[in-house]
Amino acid sequence: MNDPRLLGREVQKVANQIRRHMDALLKQFDITSVQGMILLYLHDHSALGDVFQKDLEKAFDLRSSTLTGVLHLMESRGLIYRV
Repeated sequence: MNDPRLLGREVQKVANQIRRHMDALLKQFDITSVQGMILLYLHDHSALGDVFQKDLEKAFDLRSSTLTGVLHLMESRGLIYRV
């Protein structure tokens, strides 16, 4: 596999399969894979101290506006609270 474009496509295919599998597993809790990963991150890191939105942006390589929307939805559904 000498062509980096082929490797990139394969990585994308695997990422899509993982995301679909996670979405299927988390459907019973009515959360998306991104929300599940955020909840897991919060669970693992909140014991170490405060977790800030910037921490999540860096950990998941998400834009601030995207993460704000996800967190707002999670907060409105009672999954998290922000102070």
